Amino acid sequence: MITTVRDLISHAKQHLDNLEYSSASLRMYQDSWNRFEKFCNITGCINPTREDCIAFLISRGIFSERPRTGWHKQQVRHINCLFDIWETGNCQLNYGDKKRISLPDCFADVFEAYCGFLSNKGLSEGTIYSKCCLARKFLNYLASVNIRDIKGISRINVYDYVSAIESHQTQSGTRFFLREFLRLLTDDFEASSDLANIYPVILENKRDTLPSVYTADELRKALGSLNADSRTPKRDRAVFMLAIELGLRAGDIFGLKLSYIDWRLWKLSFSQQKTKRDIVLPLPDECMFALLDYLKNERPQSDDPHIFLTGRAPYKPFCAYNTYHRIISDAYESAGVNTENKHRGLHSVRHSVAVNMLLNETPYPVITGVLGHESSNTTKSYLRVDVERLRTLCLEVPHGC
Repeated sequence: MITTVRDLISHAKQHLDNLEYSSASLRMYQDSWNRFEKFCNITGCINPTREDCIAFLISRGIFSERPRTGWHKQQVRHINCLFDIWETGNCQLNYGDKKRISLPDCFADVFEAYCGFLSNKGLSEGTIYSKCCLARKFLNYLASVNIRDIKGISRINVYDYVSAIESHQTQSGTRFFLREFLRLLTDDFEASSDLANIYPVILENKRDTLPSVYTADELRKALGSLNADSRTPKRDRAVFMLAIELGLRAGDIFGLKLSYIDWRLWKLSFSQQKTKRDIVLPLPDECMFALLDYLKNERPQSDDPHIFLTGRAPYKPFCAYNTYHRIISDAYESAGVNTENKHRGLHSVRHSVAVNMLLNETPYPVITGVLGHESSNTTKSYLRVDVERLRTLCLEVPHGC
């Protein structure tokens, strides 16, 4: 039986202490709890419930069902955490956990058919998960505008849904998803044939866009400019070092486990998440020493097999692969590296490794093996960035032209 809000706070604080939350995190939680306690005292709430929690959030200008900013989401999490810990013994909104998007019952058969369609295409689990999340969002939107039958979807509904998305990049990804999803609805669920042509396929040459590339010197400068005041400077350096030396994809870096390292032979063996191809790479001295430094002096004590863990309790592997985009972007900026019209994440480092190996006259099969490409044609696509070698293939301009 809950007696006072103080019981809730004391119980939650003890739980987070046991999970070794940092003092900074605990202060943020405590500040939110203090505000909630003050609200309960003012309103005369002796036995607070989740309804009182919602009333408190509304009084603060926060809508608990759909927080509008990062700060709002943080406040919702802090207050709900009180009740989650009391009722279940655990905080249900741990950092990085993904909240499942609701699925209207009237579209359950459509969603199941789409998931089966994706599985039959042989896509990776990550790709299937992402596409299914987009399907959930779209179907949930249809239900919110009182559409309960696939036959009732119109072009206006689709346009309104996409236009409501604020991020241009997210809009682009959503249109790409809808092109496939709407065709499935017209083929298998008798949706209007007009929907199949809303987003037609526009043929383009992928080689028209050059990959973002940085020189070896620029990468080294960025490595040296990593924020030394970071909570996890040794982890940041080890991650960036693996990207610079081996050109690993972000997903492969954060999926690495301790068992993948052969400490005796200094080798790294794993199966790539994207291609499912097994790959064995030698670990350069700098990578090995950076890993050892992180494992010995900074990695939190944990039974989790993954090498890289979050810097805040509860310690666990990363669930999002864009975690280091801001860290690397800031490093480029601190080092004075020109990033105009270029990508600044870990994948740009992978492109740079490939091109720099080409500039050092590394044979194509070697580059293909190091990067784990399925075909040498993928590796050859980087040749168009090697301007100096392309100059040797230029044809002489005819006289008088």
